[in-house]
Amino acid sequence: MIMGSIYKARLLNKINNDEMLRLCSIVTRAFLPDLKRLPDYLEENTKISIEAQSFINLGLIDNFLGGVWTNHESCCLNDTGKLLHGILSESGRLQYN
Repeated sequence: MIMGSIYKARLLNKINNDEMLRLCSIVTRAFLPDLKRLPDYLEENTKISIEAQSFINLGLIDNFLGGVWTNHESCCLNDTGKLLHGILSESGRLQYN
């Protein structure tokens, strides 16, 4: 269902082919319950949780090479993370409760 929502966004020209492929690749590697925590990281968040660490590994939160945080006190979604959140929240496929 999540990949279907991503594909629908591509068909509606909301994203390009590269973005679609990148997001589908991320979803295949994601622990799906973690995705429910995406809204927690739309804005700067000081809770560096296991979900945040997963988002870093998936490329949804930026960090420096070598695993050093850009800001060790907080983190937030990058453009790719915000794009995925927007598609999921717009589709209503993934409930954020």
